[in-house]
Amino acid sequence: MLGKAPEISETLEWMLQSRQVGDDALVRTLIQEQYAYIYRFISSLVDFRSTRRCEEITEQVILAVVQDSPGFQGDMTINAWLTKKSIAVLRDCRESPWKTHKKKMNFDAGPESDVIAQRIADWYTELTCENRLVVTMYYLFDFSQSQIAGVIDANEADVTKYLKDARNKLKPTKVEGLPREIEEPQVKKVLAKFWPSVDLNRVTAAKITQRILNELDAKKQRKRHVAFFGETLLAILAIFFVISLGGLIGRFTPEPTHEVVYETRMINHIVFVTPTPGPTRPPKPFPKNGLVYEAVEGETLLDIAEKIYFNAHILEALNDIPAEQPLNAGQRILIGIGESQVLMPTMSSRDSTPEPPPATPTALNLASEEQDVRERLSNSIDTWQTIWADALVIQHGPPGYIGEPEFRRQQMWIDQPYFYYILDGVNGGDVEFAYSVVGRYKNLLNVQTGDLLSNIGAQDLNYLPAIKEALINSDFDDVSSGNLEIIGRDIVAGRDVIVFDRFMEGGSFRGSGFEDKSENILLGRYWIDENLGVILRMQIFSGGVSNQLFQEIIITKILFDVPIPRRLYDRSQYLQTYFAKDNTGDYVHEPIDIPADIFVPRQVEGDNQYSPPPAGFEIGMSYLDFHWTSLHRFNPEKGTRVDLFADGYYLANIEFAEPEQLVCARSLDGNVLAFSSWSSELDFGFSPLGWFNLHQLQDVHFFNPDLIPFDFAFSNDSRQLAVYACERYLDKACGIYIIELESGASRLLRSVEQGAGLLWSPDGEAIAIQGSYLREGRWRLLVLDSQSGNAIYDGPFDWEGFWLAHDSPLKEWGVQYPPLRGGLETCRMPPSSE
Repeated sequence: MLGKAPEISETLEWMLQSRQVGDDALVRTLIQEQYAYIYRFISSLVDFRSTRRCEEITEQVILAVVQDSPGFQGDMTINAWLTKKSIAVLRDCRESPWKTHKKKMNFDAGPESDVIAQRIADWYTELTCENRLVVTMYYLFDFSQSQIAGVIDANEADVTKYLKDARNKLKPTKVEGLPREIEEPQVKKVLAKFWPSVDLNRVTAAKITQRILNELDAKKQRKRHVAFFGETLLAILAIFFVISLGGLIGRFTPEPTHEVVYETRMINHIVFVTPTPGPTRPPKPFPKNGLVYEAVEGETLLDIAEKIYFNAHILEALNDIPAEQPLNAGQRILIGIGESQVLMPTMSSRDSTPEPPPATPTALNLASEEQDVRERLSNSIDTWQTIWADALVIQHGPPGYIGEPEFRRQQMWIDQPYFYYILDGVNGGDVEFAYSVVGRYKNLLNVQTGDLLSNIGAQDLNYLPAIKEALINSDFDDVSSGNLEIIGRDIVAGRDVIVFDRFMEGGSFRGSGFEDKSENILLGRYWIDENLGVILRMQIFSGGVSNQLFQEIIITKILFDVPIPRRLYDRSQYLQTYFAKDNTGDYVHEPIDIPADIFVPRQVEGDNQYSPPPAGFEIGMSYLDFHWTSLHRFNPEKGTRVDLFADGYYLANIEFAEPEQLVCARSLDGNVLAFSSWSSELDFGFSPLGWFNLHQLQDVHFFNPDLIPFDFAFSNDSRQLAVYACERYLDKACGIYIIELESGASRLLRSVEQGAGLLWSPDGEAIAIQGSYLREGRWRLLVLDSQSGNAIYDGPFDWEGFWLAHDSPLKEWGVQYPPLRGGLETCRMPPSSE
């Protein structure tokens, strides 16, 4: 992932020469662009007993480069300078590149090319230390002779001699069957094969970055302690010196003729925590891809941030200008640097001395009124500026799910009003999604696939981390609706909270399916900070007849008004792909401990819960119930399975589909079920069409997995299934397929573009479907012969008003069109109740 070739970006060169960046940005850029090169270089010189030792030396090289970045004067290329630093670090670590390389390069005996490769390998191993270093830079890394001379502090004549001596030893004149001369490209190829380029994934890169930054901080701390001791000693000596000379000083001090007052002004000025010495020569200008805004007379960074939907803190850090300071007309303000590594300090002085949160009203208590809770929820965003939180998110599963839940971990950084940053993954595992919002820019990274969605509107994002629902409650209207009732006090994340229930009075949901409309329906339970009004825990219930708990969010750690690392604001840097121990973003590997009493697996009620149906039971006319025992997203190795019940009698545990966005149909005789479901695991959504007969549950059938089933319908005789499907990997390769349920055989009836609304005629001889054609650009209603696929009717259809032409055959069928489609309820209900 991180650059296989040691290419140098304009940004890295600017960083080293300008001295105007923090260590954080420099370390990340070096790892991204140069880690692979440094690792490969030092491993080619030294026979390390373990790869971990080689990794440690590589990290030490990057650490040394950052510490000595002022030493880069541009009198040699960056690659040459990095190579020289690598050699110096190897010597300091007693891993001298001048010692004999013990590694034996072996190639299996075989064709002539393998024999030549082995000869080159033997030759390289037998070289003297000086020759091997020169040969490595010349052949493996394409250094010129003048560059090599600069790295090893020699003249070009010495380098030429080293190469000549090495070439003389390569002539295989004594090896039978080999040419007298071995060409240079062959040498390059063999060395490259033995020391190939290394790849570094994002997670590993993030861990290495954090280790180096931690080591830099530790070195600075030691340096500060030494400096403090020295300064203290000098201060003590100065005091004694002043005391001893006090009388003499007073004797020669004239009486003042007037009083002079010296005033010290404190300016709201951004001070970088990571100081860098001033440049020894004028730095290069900003990179060409810098994004610059020209200010209007009197405009401030606060005004600019509001105008471009950006964060003023970012502009402060980028430009080293107080946010409220008036700007001159035409003053150039840096607002970002394209796709490079933005030159961002690690923190600003604002971060080091956070302002205390504003005073809050009297804390909520058990005697508080419902309106007090609503007001505290509504005003919670006014009680803090920044938040870092660590949360356990528990997906208990949808209604009917019986199995184990999924435990996820989510972390969130918030800086009001235009910034938040979220990490999401399985608790105890790696980050799977990283999501950032900076102003109006949004980025969503799927860490597992590497897919990155950038600059998309919230309405286009099919991912909403649960932690956001608690800390930035965009759905407050829903939380505040219904009735609220305070039920107790508790402690969450070390903070005192008030617990309240949100419920709806019975009968307030029209058509909701509640059996007893007189009872109150619990919709959610919330734990809110009694002072700040922030939701620290929430339980969400499904509603409906079962009203099961399906999602729970528990904030396990939360910090208010704390500094946020500046790099997280940087849209051009890689999103962080590891969980952090706190707001600073330092890596943590321990999962969140799951409370012992947090979950009790759901069980089917009743003593005879697995009783089989009695003899003569009419299974086709029964009410079906589905209890999910495993979900594919919770247990991928088990797939999705359900316990199937008919009128309370247990039938079998079978393979089924995910409950969310489930599409299900039941044949008119009630014996066959067809189903599909949206799947995030598959390209273009829906899982393959499946079907089974209630009398033969041991056989669950699946249609062609390369077809996406957008619509399906049973024939009236329950013997055939029509499916409108499209090729999963081909655009517009769509059509109607007919499946013979008894044999499982299928055939393509006819190709149809953008079809919907499949419907059989009562006699089974025709099939209707909506279809559009590019040549007309409008919807049509097609009626096809169910055997040949020939068009019986092709007429207009108003899909918005559901208007049928007067000559449409569907008027004679006496059916509703378009037909209604359903989910689980459609499969549950027996045919007689439809």
